[in-house]
This record gives sequence, C-alpha cells and structure tokens, in this order.
Amino acid sequence: FVNDCDGNPDSPGKRYVAYLDENNNGMRDQGIDTPAGFIDICDGAQGPQGVQGVQGPQGPAGNDGSDGATGPQGPQGPAGNDGSDGATGPQGPQGPAGDDGADGATGPEGPQGPAGDDGSDGLQGIQGPAGNDGADGVSGYERVFNDVIISTFLGTSSMFFSDIVDGSVMCPDTKVVLGGGCEVLNIDVVADGIPKTLSMQASYPTDDQTWYCQARNQILSSATGARVNIILATPAGSPGNESRLRIWAICADVN
Repeated sequence: FVNDCDGNPDSPGKRYVAYLDENNNGMRDQGIDTPAGFIDICDGAQGPQGVQGVQGPQGPAGNDGSDGATGPQGPQGPAGNDGSDGATGPQGPQGPAGDDGADGATGPEGPQGPAGDDGSDGLQGIQGPAGNDGADGVSGYERVFNDVIISTFLGTSSMFFSDIVDGSVMCPDTKVVLGGGCEVLNIDVVADGIPKTLSMQASYPTDDQTWYCQARNQILSSATGARVNIILATPAGSPGNESRLRIWAICADVN
C-alpha cells in the first residue's frame, strides 16, 4: 500500500513491483532478485452517502423478569381490650426438687491447731558417693643440721676468716625439705673496742632435699680509718667450740 499513488501526494493505492529472477528459481529471493519496474493502481474517489433504509418490523416481546424484593413490614396495629379473668383452676402437684446451688465463697482461715505428735524416724538413706582424695600429707618429720667451721688466721692480736662462709645440709633418704635456716655460733662480736658483725645474705633450698646458707664478713672502719675484719672467738682448749656457721633443714616424707 502507498499514499502517493502515481506520484500524487495523499493519493492511496496499491503498487505492484516486478523483479528479475537473477538465479532462475521461479521465486523472489530477497537480496538476490532486483526490481525491474512497478505499476500503481490508485483508489477511486469516495462516492456520496446512500439513503437510509426503512425501519424493520418489531421483534417479539421478551420473557417476564423475576419478582422484586418484598417491601418492609407495616406498623403494628393497636392492642385490643383485655378479656375478663377466667376461673382459678385446681392446684397442680408439687414439682421435683431443683438442682443443688453453687458452692458459696470460702470462709476465712481458722486458727492453727495444736502440733501433732512427732512421727517415727524414717528409713536410713543410701550412702553417698565417696569424696575426692584429700591433699597429700607429710610424715616422718625430722630436723637436721650441718656445721661449717669458719676458717681463721692467727695474727698478733686478731684472728680473721675468709670474706664469704657458706654451706648446705641435705635431708636423709627420700625425705624432702620443707623449710630451713642458719645461725652463727661462737662469734666474739666486740674486739679492740670496735663492734664486729657477720651478715647473713642467703638462705634457700637449692633442690627438693637441700637447704643452702651463706654469710659474709661485715667490714667496719676503726678510729684510724683502717678496715677491720670480724674477730672470731675460738676458746682455747675447747675442741668442738670453734666459730661455725650452722645450717638447719626441716625434712619429712611427703605421701
């Protein structure tokens, strides 16, 4: 369909196009066959409107429709006059007893009664499970010590000892050390008018069975500024009373 039939604008019609059969297959192949020419057949002008036809005969009546809804009820009429009372009839027989009424509300609680007698003892309960093992205890308590003789040097007026004195004591057998300490025996603490001291500087266990102690000579200054060592008192003719460092250990078997 075209709107410019024979080149006239706004002229509708049909256009017929002839194609060259390029591949001689008797069919039009888009993109292969080429147009050879065309012819337009234009639509003619619209004719005048025809006259109106006569009215046809009336059709048959339709079926009756369904009934409409019922209207509302009218108002009630006035009441009639009361009739006269009839004669009293004989008394009828007594009816059956009615059902029990519902329970009333609970009253207030009464005072507490006296205590009853004690009941008999109940049966013994079953034995409970065994408790956890307690902590390990100790036994075979024993206190041991070891004496370390303090080495001395015999001078013209004084005796001297090495700067550090130490030693240890060991618990017997398989006993372990629970504690310990140390002390110094037979020390002359004043000599030549100058106080002398021995300083404890270590006391501790070195392993599970051994206690160790260490003491050091306290160096003082004399009135002349000279350094003086502690004077050791080793009583003459008293073997076993030498100046010494005693180390103590508290031992026990741990279960």
